[in-house]
Parts: sequence; structure tokens; C-alpha cells
Amino acid sequence: MFIAKSLILTQCPSPDVLNKNLLNESISEFRPIAGIVAMRPSILILDEATSMLDPEGRQELIQSIKAIRKEYGMTVLSITHDLDEVALSDRVLVLKKGKVESVSSPRELFSRGSELVDLGLDIPFSALLTQKLRNTGLIDCEDYLTEKELVEQLWESLSKM
Repeated sequence: MFIAKSLILTQCPSPDVLNKNLLNESISEFRPIAGIVAMRPSILILDEATSMLDPEGRQELIQSIKAIRKEYGMTVLSITHDLDEVALSDRVLVLKKGKVESVSSPRELFSRGSELVDLGLDIPFSALLTQKLRNTGLIDCEDYLTEKELVEQLWESLSKM
């Protein structure tokens, strides 16, 4: 029963499909995760779990992990270079030369601006766009904005024009 629930939560196809080796990249990522979730660990460690997936498979896996985390109260440790995934996390631990450089929220990390480049990270698209819009006077916000917050700021600014 728990294995079936794990397969459902991970949006994995039925075991019949899994056993036929008709696996695309996306489905092949779900099988090992469903197996691990079925063992009910308290911590799930993912190492670049979405790196080889197409955008649709990536979103499916991220949504599945969120559902697993919510359903079972599982701690998820995700090792990633993907800033979109980082933005979804509660806490971010940045390593530099094998040492912990910082522990922060995604908002705190992304607020560091060009310092991110020195850490070997990209500056998030929304941060770059916010800076350009700030420079043109379209928005008046010094903080890091998520894409959703940026859209809200833009609507607010445009409604005042």
C-alpha cells in the first residue's frame, strides 16, 4: 500500500509501465525516488535530481518532491546549481572551496547581487531585471524580488502612470 502511495505521490506510472523498460528520462528519475520514499526515510537527499530532465519532467519532479515533503514531513536536502530550485528552498547552504560560505534564505542569498558571481553562482533573472527596471525608474525597490513580486511591482508602477 505504501509503495503504491509513493508511486502516486511521485507521479510515477504504474509498476507495470515501470517494468516494461519503456522509460523516458522523466519516468526513470521517478522510479528510484519512489523506491526511497517507500522506505519512509526522515531525510531525502537529491543530488542534481532535475539536471538531466526536460522542463516538463523537471516541473513534475519538483512538484512531486513538494508533495512528498508535505505528506510525510520529510526533510529534503537538494544539491543543485539551478537557481529556480534554490528559490523554492527554505534554507540555502553555499559551499566555497569545500567550506560552508553561508547559510541563508534564498531571498538573503539573492540579495547579495554581484557577489553571487564571485561565489560561482549566476544572478537570478528576476534580480537582473529588477536592477534594470530600477535603473530606468520603473520600480522603486532595493530588495530582491521573486518573479511574482516583480510582476506585482510592475503592475503597481504601471497603474500609477
